[in-house]
Amino acid sequence: NSFSCSSCFMLLNFISNNTHTLTHTFIRSQIRTPLSLFLFTNRNCLVAAMGKKKQRQMDKGTTAHATVNPFQLPPQDSSKFISNPHDFDRNIFTVTKKLPCLVVPCKECNTAVKALDGYLLNAPKLSPVAKRKEGDDPSVRTVLLSPLKDIEELKRDVPLLLKKDSVEFGEYELSVGYSHFSADEVLKAALPQEFNEVTTSFETVGHLAHMNLRDHQLPYKHFIGQVILDKNKHVKTVVNKLAHIDTTYRFFKMELIAGEDNFICEAKENGCVFKFDFSKVYWNSRLHTEHQRIVNAIVKKKKTLAHRPCLLDMMAGVGPFSLPLAKRGVMSYANDLNPLSYEAMLSNIKINNVSKLVRPFNMDAREFVRFMTRKVLEEVENGVEEKDRQYHMYTDVTMNLPATSVSFLDVFIGILKDDREERLLPLPEIHCHCFTNEEDMEADVLARVEQTMQGKIDKEYRFRVVRNVSPHKHMVCMSFTLPQAVAYNTETTATQTTQTTTATTSSTTSSTTGKRSGNDSGDGSDNVTKKAHVNDTHTRE
Repeated sequence: NSFSCSSCFMLLNFISNNTHTLTHTFIRSQIRTPLSLFLFTNRNCLVAAMGKKKQRQMDKGTTAHATVNPFQLPPQDSSKFISNPHDFDRNIFTVTKKLPCLVVPCKECNTAVKALDGYLLNAPKLSPVAKRKEGDDPSVRTVLLSPLKDIEELKRDVPLLLKKDSVEFGEYELSVGYSHFSADEVLKAALPQEFNEVTTSFETVGHLAHMNLRDHQLPYKHFIGQVILDKNKHVKTVVNKLAHIDTTYRFFKMELIAGEDNFICEAKENGCVFKFDFSKVYWNSRLHTEHQRIVNAIVKKKKTLAHRPCLLDMMAGVGPFSLPLAKRGVMSYANDLNPLSYEAMLSNIKINNVSKLVRPFNMDAREFVRFMTRKVLEEVENGVEEKDRQYHMYTDVTMNLPATSVSFLDVFIGILKDDREERLLPLPEIHCHCFTNEEDMEADVLARVEQTMQGKIDKEYRFRVVRNVSPHKHMVCMSFTLPQAVAYNTETTATQTTQTTTATTSSTTSSTTGKRSGNDSGDGSDNVTKKAHVNDTHTRE
């Protein structure tokens, strides 16, 4: 009852075009809201109704709500936007067009608009009922007709639809300016015509828009940034990613192309607020769903595990896994090598009031795992009760550094070999994110994981494609229980471990370098493989 007629139509149109996908979505997620159950139960009837509606539209020679902008911008001299990219004359993006129209009494205006559906002006941001001008007769309104229709067709059909013997047609001169056109339309008119495409997509992080411009677009980068700024009122800063990324801390270099010189961003995700310097730490808004999926999976273990779940976040960044888990009552040990990520994580812990459930560290990832495991084993051996322990055995491990995560799995070889309590500690589930460009993605990742750990995964595992970074490069996640043979391995020597790590790192390098195909962290930057070992002399808890 709260939906308008147009909202209902749009909803039904969406259902009819996505029936197959929706069917599987409803079954998989087991949605239970009254609206979703109604839609799912009656989907066939709804689609049939939509089919009849579309047929009537075809009989009339029109498609409802099909928006074709009759105002086309002519090509502009692109050189002027290089010399003056920010203060260019917006008035050159003005188009004036004469439209067929009807003048109807005010009291008949609504009836006429409903009757002429499909024959009216249908353009973005424009109403088919013209605004009154100074001096117009207040007793009548001007109804604008579609310029895409032939005038003879209008003269034939409009009187029949209005149920009148004759109708007087006229012309209405309408001008639209810069604010009427989308960023895509402005850039297509302003940039050289030989450009096959224009880049108007961007990732938003708070008030900041991050773009990834092609090389041939770089001479116009400041103009493109200004148009994006003009057309998106919530955006205050526009940056473009540079070709290289930091090899140690994995954040990409960027340059300001429009707006404020302010890289301090505030993002909201999974019930938490994250504040950080986007130019100094890693953040990818596209991974929001993946963060939520991992968090939900760990929280569910509160109902199934005999002991409470606990996360070991080896490459925590600013805390997109650890902080949402803490909000839902799960303990986390969060580590990141980047001192600025660590500082931002400390600040975010205070902002979100989760200091009791998140313990931050600034260490090398391997040393962090060894340190935490050693502390857990010491308390177990000393007979400290579970409720009194400062360090709890982790049930889950997240490794969200996809360029090199697999190479860090060697740290788990023999990680529990000093456990003297008859192997009572739970074996953690490891969530390892990585890249692959092989046709058989699952087989490739499985082979690399088992090679690095020097052991087979002996239990069921889960494999998931997170996102496509480029046509031939995919970010994936493999979740598996740490094999007991790996965790309690006492035969592997340090030399063997180092050789395995080197081989895996070399394999990762060969599979990810070369083409400019995507960011090692999943955001579209160039491929640079992080060194297997990073010496960090400034280690803090």
